[in-house]
Amino acid sequence: MAWYAVHTRSRHEDRVYIGLTQKSFQVFLPKIEVWSRRKDRRKKIMVTMFPGYIFVAMKTILAGDDFRRSGLGKRRGSPTACRRLSGALRSRP
Repeated sequence: MAWYAVHTRSRHEDRVYIGLTQKSFQVFLPKIEVWSRRKDRRKKIMVTMFPGYIFVAMKTILAGDDFRRSGLGKRRGSPTACRRLSGALRSRP
């Protein structure tokens, strides 16, 4: 099974994570704890390590109509593109 970096709308990673998990996909969403600065206070919050991306393990990549038919594409909070990972993370062209 190969891992794919799935591009999502920024700040919709949690919604996509929940949707893919409910569809029985193996999903990884790395998060880190950072300090958030408010006007009157500072607070530790969890943010995604790679904004706009989650990682999904799939046997084959779903492209075009298969991607949409699977229920993953063309909806608010759904993935918009996939890129296969081989070895290390690749930067987006």
